[in-house]
Amino acid sequence: MTDKADEAADILEQHLAVSLANHKAKQPTTSRRDCEDCGDVIPRARLAIIKTTRCLDYQMIFESKARGIRGV
Repeated sequence: MTDKADEAADILEQHLAVSLANHKAKQPTTSRRDCEDCGDVIPRARLAIIKTTRCLDYQMIFESKARGIRGV
């Protein structure tokens, strides 16, 4: 017979497993070392930035387009 603490631990373990699976599913499938736009290797210093998927040049272009700046 299980008590409330065991039931709570089982529920917590199930929620943790689901959360970890969801987190893994959201991870990029491409190599984090290569720019997703040009394919060049991203410098190591830039890789220290969380969720970096572009080299500096292409990140600047991406951000400029997102702000609606033309000519880039």
